[in-house]
Amino acid sequence: MAVKSLKKGYLALAASMLLAAQAQATELLNSSYDVSRELFAALNPPFEQQWAKDNGG
Repeated sequence: MAVKSLKKGYLALAASMLLAAQAQATELLNSSYDVSRELFAALNPPFEQQWAKDNGG
């Protein structure tokens, strides 16, 4: 009975070591409005002009 428990313990230990070996570092990307600020600054004036022309404003 003790041998079966010991085998199960070793098997669980081996499985956990294999899973830990496959773990990789995760890199997070922090995106926010600041990333696209220059893009919107360039796109907004032509959009506003086109919208005003199309909508009579």
